[in-house]
Amino acid sequence: MIIAVIFFGQMYVTKYLYIDKEKESVQKQLQQYEKYYESHSQEEMKMQKIEEKFANQHVILIARLDKEANIKMLPSGDYYLKVVDRNDPTKTSKVVFNNFVNAKEHVGSNFSIIITDFINKLSNVALLDVASKGVSKDIVTPMSMRAKGYDTRFDSSTYHQILKNTQDSTKKGHQLIILDGRYALYYLEGVVKEISMPNYADPDAVNTMYNNDIFAKRILNFQADWITDKVKLEDSSWTQKEIRINGIQYIETIKPIIKNGQVQEILYTLSSLQPLTKASDLMSDYYIYIIAFVLVLSLIVSFYYSRIITKPLLKINEATKKIMEFKFQDQLSIKSKNEIGELSSNINQLSARMEGYINQLKDDLEKEKQLEQTRKDFIAGVSHELKTPLSVMQVSASMLQDGIAPEMNQYYWEALEKEIEKMNVLIDEMLNLAKYQSGTYQIQMEQFFIGRMIHQVQNNLHVQIHEKSLQIKTNIDDVCVKGKANLLEQVITNLFTNAIRYTNTGQTIVIEVKEEEYGVYIGFENKGSHITEENIEKIWDQFYRVDKSRKRVCGGTGLGLSIVKNIFELHDAEYGVTNTEDGVLFYFRLDKWDTK
Repeated sequence: MIIAVIFFGQMYVTKYLYIDKEKESVQKQLQQYEKYYESHSQEEMKMQKIEEKFANQHVILIARLDKEANIKMLPSGDYYLKVVDRNDPTKTSKVVFNNFVNAKEHVGSNFSIIITDFINKLSNVALLDVASKGVSKDIVTPMSMRAKGYDTRFDSSTYHQILKNTQDSTKKGHQLIILDGRYALYYLEGVVKEISMPNYADPDAVNTMYNNDIFAKRILNFQADWITDKVKLEDSSWTQKEIRINGIQYIETIKPIIKNGQVQEILYTLSSLQPLTKASDLMSDYYIYIIAFVLVLSLIVSFYYSRIITKPLLKINEATKKIMEFKFQDQLSIKSKNEIGELSSNINQLSARMEGYINQLKDDLEKEKQLEQTRKDFIAGVSHELKTPLSVMQVSASMLQDGIAPEMNQYYWEALEKEIEKMNVLIDEMLNLAKYQSGTYQIQMEQFFIGRMIHQVQNNLHVQIHEKSLQIKTNIDDVCVKGKANLLEQVITNLFTNAIRYTNTGQTIVIEVKEEEYGVYIGFENKGSHITEENIEKIWDQFYRVDKSRKRVCGGTGLGLSIVKNIFELHDAEYGVTNTEDGVLFYFRLDKWDTK
């Protein structure tokens, strides 16, 4: 099957596709020539150079013919006789010999003898059988010629072809008569008044077109067919057909130049397909060797691919089975630079991605569990934080309602007020936390001096500081920073309060503000016990307390550090907590305000 496809495919490609492609190429080149023709048709020498260029570069032979299909001018000149009709002296006919001279029919024949008689004025009357397209006699094509008074006769190569084409013609005396008027064949006896002929003393004086005998004879054949109406050129487009001459295939392309509805000139071209046909014939001679070679090559290729392809495919099959079992450790080691190698690489990438996605899914599920646990802890924390003040409020309200121990009424009213205030603080912090975590809350950056803000917060907390006899050590650069002032004041208050709460009486709190190259470092360090690594990771969680036993005794809602964390994240700030040599350090960094 493969051999048959190669065999017939080769024949089809060579004999049809190549030829069609060559036709298209010829058509494009002739369209280019047509542009030159439109611009320079009146410049004979320039047109001949252009045509010579097309012949040399594109192997396209081009001839410009007149309305009678005569070559308009040969490279060495225009060859003709002008004769005055003896029967009608008002009529002068130009008898054009360009096609015959181009085909070298003027050499070594009676033609040169007759022309020499006219030149030497041995006779001045020409007896001619001529043909013309239509009935006009101004330009005619000679079929036969002799000088009056002499028997020497010249018959052109087109003579018999024209007579053969005109089966409806009859001969009456010396005159040919055409019945339908499409062309004229007639006898002309005329006085020679002008001669333009080759110089037979110089054989090299005549330059033919391209020195190509096949092209010259084909022009003569075309002229005979054109005059006798065997060729139809009804519009001004290029007409293309394949012809065979001496067993060689050619492309004949013709374009008429039509003015006022009449053909005035003809562009005639011929290009050989001999290289293509030779290649096709040569291929047909070697088909038996090609078939044998293809058979051997097919066997070798089949054996090669059975070893080279099958083995990697088995490895790929094993790898895909392991992927189906969620075993992603093994990687294919096939590195070939072909489809198999590309497939192996894709399977390795697929395996790695699937492993990554599965691990990510596991992480997401674990995070989901943690979030669920956090939600439960949050609900439990909220319930616990609300339950305690509600219990106190319930007891106080009952005591007031029942009138038990009236002397304690003031105490119960103060307890109610205190617990209501705590509930308000808790609810406000819960609302703030929800707002910061919503993802829609936007902050407007401001500039302020962080050192001044810390001193202000310290002044606000002087009572709590004094109650525990704490020492405050500060190392503060008063730097202008960028952030939301009221939120960062809440952060500083929370961290300061947290430091006071967890610092033992009489101990020291160290506050540092340090200007860095790209930002500002702020740190709050309280001297006291360390926090375990487990608690450090959870210290920012809602309602999480390092010391479970202290809970409400130390005050706070359990939401402070969670709110601080969310404010940091709104500012894209770096933050953290770490154990120092003799205490705990909370720190964060803010951007400096660019004062330039």
